[in-house]
Amino acid sequence: MKYPIRHSIFMTVAACCALGLAVAGCGSSGGGTAGTASATFVLTNDSLTTTRDATEVFTVTRGTTSAPVPVDQIESLTVTVTEIVLQRCGPGDDEEGADELETVLVEDFEFDPMSVTIEQGGTVRWVWTTDTFHTITSGMPGDMDAGSLFDESAMDAGTVIELIFADTGIFPYFSDTETDIAEGMVGNVNVVPEDDTNGDDDGDDNGDNGEGGLVTIFTGSFDVELKDLSMLAQVLNEEEFPAGRYCKIRIRIENPRLVLASDPTTELTNVKLTANGRLFIQDPFDVEPGEELLILINFGGLHLIDAGASGMFVLTPQVRADVDVAEAEVEVEGVIISKDDEADIIEIRTPSDDVFEVFVTGMTTILTDDDSDDAAETRGIVTDVMLTFDDLAVDQNVDVEGTLMVGNQITADVIEVADEDIDTTMLDGGGA
Repeated sequence: MKYPIRHSIFMTVAACCALGLAVAGCGSSGGGTAGTASATFVLTNDSLTTTRDATEVFTVTRGTTSAPVPVDQIESLTVTVTEIVLQRCGPGDDEEGADELETVLVEDFEFDPMSVTIEQGGTVRWVWTTDTFHTITSGMPGDMDAGSLFDESAMDAGTVIELIFADTGIFPYFSDTETDIAEGMVGNVNVVPEDDTNGDDDGDDNGDNGEGGLVTIFTGSFDVELKDLSMLAQVLNEEEFPAGRYCKIRIRIENPRLVLASDPTTELTNVKLTANGRLFIQDPFDVEPGEELLILINFGGLHLIDAGASGMFVLTPQVRADVDVAEAEVEVEGVIISKDDEADIIEIRTPSDDVFEVFVTGMTTILTDDDSDDAAETRGIVTDVMLTFDDLAVDQNVDVEGTLMVGNQITADVIEVADEDIDTTMLDGGGA
């Protein structure tokens, strides 16, 4: 399938983290090394900052100008992760800027230059020079299909957005805010046929087969509360995949849901995802045969913008990957599948069918998890029942918090057992 435009959005921060849309693989060679490796993928968020660490106070008021939403005004911000794909390196993939590139500066109320010309398959890079919110929206103001080809936005100086144009034609665009429309902030990209003198056409459209460019790590539906990730990471899954060199990680998220602290009973869905929810991390890494890894997908903040007069919020995740990680503080849900009474170890199987070995120590707190009494707990009434290792049993549903190490071993800090899985007759003589 041929796409007219490919997206790549990244911030000028450490590790050159990137967001965007991946369409084709890196190359048929794969750049690989024989053998396989395995990795446990963990979702985390090391910061509760918003898009800009502002000392000024912003308020969420409809009809005002665009501004970051302060963390203390966000009750929860949830997205659904539906896909993670690793993209293997092909020849020349470590070399940036191989394709034709034109740069446009996003300044206050104008694009400079207003018009650029590139060959088919070339790239236009927009660089923000201002901390003012602007968009790059295809079409012209008032068009019924405005934004149908691309619709990106940012408000931080140093932000870079790249679009790869695969089709010829003239592509007008504008900044879709009331002020920018009034100021005539428009531009266009003229894409001319590629001067194909070498006759090179690899025709490669690598699939998710693990042999060419793309390796699928996760597909499904996994809800993530971004604010909670800053306190405790969530384990997504473990996957075995070919060893070799990888250039990019593609993540797809969807269905953003926002709850504001000012109205905690209302869930807002008028939240737009940049890059249509496709996040792209560009940071090459090598994986050796037989290697076991922890790979942290780090959202690096909440990055939520109140788009003001449009009535929308804009979520602009700025993900990065931490590959060489020894351990992580995580939360894992699963079912106990075995118990070693002598070693104080249990094994749990997660909904994604991964198995974790959980070490229970004298510092581990074991208790029931009675969701029905949440209201009482908010009033300071403790309703959970303290348990011991003896109360744990095969087939119980548990929620484990602790330190995850390479090899899917967890040293547990807290183990919560579903209340319905506890034999209350046992508690009278043992765990209470």
